[in-house]
Amino acid sequence: MKKTSSYTEGRGEWKKKGRKEEIGMSKTIVVLLGIEAQQVNEQSRPQKVQENGQSRLQKVQENEQSRLQKVQENEQSRPQKVQENEQSRLQKVKDAVKEVEDKMVANINILVERGEKLEGAMKTTAELLEESNRFQKTGKALECTYCCKNVKLIVVIVVVVLIIVLIIILLATGVIPVSSALPPIVSLPTIKP
Repeated sequence: MKKTSSYTEGRGEWKKKGRKEEIGMSKTIVVLLGIEAQQVNEQSRPQKVQENGQSRLQKVQENEQSRLQKVQENEQSRPQKVQENEQSRLQKVKDAVKEVEDKMVANINILVERGEKLEGAMKTTAELLEESNRFQKTGKALECTYCCKNVKLIVVIVVVVLIIVLIIILLATGVIPVSSALPPIVSLPTIKP
């Protein structure tokens, strides 16, 4: 049986890995081989620890340097990004203001057109009102004229009828003598045969 030993970095522990190659080997050989390997490893251990420490230190330094470079790059690019963001925001605000301004101009134009239409409608309404007042005055004057004519006609008709009725009454009562152009009818004696 062959055993290999290795040192695990970071923990400072020895880890033993074993693998069986032959079935019939005795335990003593294994123990002796393990002791010899351990002695060899213990002698080289301080050197490995020192090498591991130096490699860890180098890795940490490299990591810190790369991190520092990234931070510096971010800080250098940050004002540009902020400036670009501010410019894009400012442009968006300007665009929004321009859009609102265009809409307001369009709305004002619509209101002016409506105002002109309302003024036209108001003028037309005033003209119609004046025309209706004239028509009403003319209609009243015409009504009055025809009413007077009707009254005059009725008065004339009534007077004529009254005169005719008065003449008939006067004739019937004999107040007005009737002259006859026919001689009076005399009755002759009649003979009988």
